[in-house]
Amino acid sequence: MANFIKRLGLFSFKHKWLTLSAWLILVSAVIGLMLAFQQPASNNISIPGTEAQTTIEKAEKLFPNAGGGMGRIVFEVPAGKTIDDYKAAINQTLAEAAKAKDVEQVISPFVFDEAVSEDRRIAFAQLQLSVSRNYITYQNAEEVESSLSSARAAGVTTEAGGDIVRLAPEEILGIGEVIGVLVAAIVLIVMFKTVFAAGVPLMVAIFSLAVGVGSVFALSGLVEINATTPVLAVMLGLAVGIDYSLFILSRYRNYVLEGDDFETAIASAVGTAGNAVVFAALTVVIALSALSVIQIPLLTTMGLAAAGTVAIAAVAAITLLPAFAGIIGGRILSRKQRASYHASKVHHELHISHSSAWYKLGNFISRKPLPIIIGAVILLVALTYPVTDLRLGLPTDEYAASDTTQRKAYDILSRGFGEGFNGPLIVLAENIETPSSQEIEQTKLALMSGQLKLPPAAQQMTAGSMQDPDAAARLIASYSKVQQIAAQLGKQSGVARAIPASVAPSGKEALIQVIPTSGPSDEATVDLIKQLRNDDNVLNGSEIELSVTGTTAIQTDIDQKMLEALPPYLGITVGLSFLILLVAFRSILVPLKATIGFLLSVGAMFGALVVMFQWGAFGLFDPTPIISFLPIIGLGILFGLAMDYEFFMNSSIRESYVHNRNAKQSVNDGFSLGAKVVTAAAIIMVSVFGGFMFSHDDIIKQVGFGLAFGILVDAFLVRMIIGPAVLSMIGDKAWYLPRWLSRIIPRISIEGKE
Repeated sequence: MANFIKRLGLFSFKHKWLTLSAWLILVSAVIGLMLAFQQPASNNISIPGTEAQTTIEKAEKLFPNAGGGMGRIVFEVPAGKTIDDYKAAINQTLAEAAKAKDVEQVISPFVFDEAVSEDRRIAFAQLQLSVSRNYITYQNAEEVESSLSSARAAGVTTEAGGDIVRLAPEEILGIGEVIGVLVAAIVLIVMFKTVFAAGVPLMVAIFSLAVGVGSVFALSGLVEINATTPVLAVMLGLAVGIDYSLFILSRYRNYVLEGDDFETAIASAVGTAGNAVVFAALTVVIALSALSVIQIPLLTTMGLAAAGTVAIAAVAAITLLPAFAGIIGGRILSRKQRASYHASKVHHELHISHSSAWYKLGNFISRKPLPIIIGAVILLVALTYPVTDLRLGLPTDEYAASDTTQRKAYDILSRGFGEGFNGPLIVLAENIETPSSQEIEQTKLALMSGQLKLPPAAQQMTAGSMQDPDAAARLIASYSKVQQIAAQLGKQSGVARAIPASVAPSGKEALIQVIPTSGPSDEATVDLIKQLRNDDNVLNGSEIELSVTGTTAIQTDIDQKMLEALPPYLGITVGLSFLILLVAFRSILVPLKATIGFLLSVGAMFGALVVMFQWGAFGLFDPTPIISFLPIIGLGILFGLAMDYEFFMNSSIRESYVHNRNAKQSVNDGFSLGAKVVTAAAIIMVSVFGGFMFSHDDIIKQVGFGLAFGILVDAFLVRMIIGPAVLSMIGDKAWYLPRWLSRIIPRISIEGKE
């Protein structure tokens, strides 16, 4: 494969304008398809097959309005007053909110007593939307937000919560992300000492992003794309696009500085470093593509989109980079370097300077490997310890920033109605016994005589059928049976109250809202969900079937599904990547070392996430649980990127070992060649990922911080300290491969040298 990659790079170098034109045509085509077929991204987080999701799908078929989004406008009046004193201002706000885009119905708190607190200081209005919560627009949110001003002007504390404020991120790149890219540019300029050379990796990354992220948006017309997916693709595309180009370009410049002419240097660089890049990208693609194996659509689209972007970045690095190198020619070197440059058609091996700081650092590590390993491992274990307190969750009003309207609405409702009111459970009851003809007739007589007083919920349900006494009586009689079921649910431990919400026209199915006594994130609420799903215990052997959904139930099911998927995903990813490392380095201990090092890195990453986000240390982020899917998606991304640095560092060490067969000397030589590039690459990747932690989206914040910290630890502690120290300590055994295994596995040179 090395020869093929070498020929491909050389072709791109010689036919630079043809190669650049081909990429420009590809970018234009992808952007055209994106503009033609792009659909809005969804902020939906769901897993088909879980009880909560299945229940939602059933409810949407039985109750068409159940699929629409819901919002709340919350009111709190000053002490000594009641909401009745501000009725005119509140009604004006609700009238304006009713005009907002996609608002189908506004239910005033003056209609339902249940919507007013006992002291009548706190109340809420319910907003029924005509669209799913996954497709609520910024226009809707802005119009509802502007409607709050009337009540606020009258002195009423007025806030909004629910689906109308849980929105997808509006922009992919913000100021933090731009700063991250600028830091990367500065690192490149400092490293290469010329703007032209520094610009090449950035240009390759931009082309990779245009094709990769553009393809994601173009496919959004066929596949639902979560709002996080394109941001993740941008994050990875920028990082690996720059890193892969940096690795090849650095090797190319080194060959040129050693005396190769430009054509010989690019062929050698692409055939060696480019070959390593392809192997490194392959591990990332495997790690991300393996997300599809666990059959969670959200993770599948994220993984495949990110994997595709990484693959495109690798192809760009071995084709587009040589073309740019051919275009800028001698300007790849600084003016001073060009003045002393003398070309030769003979390929020169890279010179190892034993007086360089990198060589001295590698020599220090190889002379005192054991204390260095022990110290680094102790530090990583200490960073990992907070993982014992890891708590998973999803972005909700409870964990929104304290100054946001949704968090204020959450706190007001908690004060007025209890913690559990913010996390109601929706229970779907099926196989309800239909009313007998006698029960229907008695209900009809009571209804016609005016003796039957209907609760507000029943009035709303029967409003459309009151002109048909028989249909209304049948529905009301069914509602009475649902009330009995709700009464039984209300007696369960941990239930504050249970309220019938809707009855299907057949009378055999109903939705019941159950308000827990505990908060949405409390373990007691999770126990209540399990309890309610046990039909026999709740309804004493009745044939009625109960299933539970709602935000809290959805979150519980997602958490459980993610935890169940983690072990097989880890096994698939680590197993396949172990095989790639085995083939690449023809060693058993090197892949084993790489895998153990990765486990230390991922533990430190999640430990830092717990400290910074869950505990809210240093006050940088509001306390919030770790996003449910982050353990899997973060593990996959970090594993792939960690293997990048394993390839970049070990390929130089392996190349040196093949040349001199001296294990300790190969560590020193390989370290001096690889450490500078790995350091620059890691700083760039940390800067790019770190920029995303300033995003307004909670998911992107955690992904950005987690990957930045994980790369920081993995590159500088695991790959540049523990890895070389272990190789120095075990010596020639590091490259041992049993003869029988050597005959089985293919012989592929990672650096194209063997």
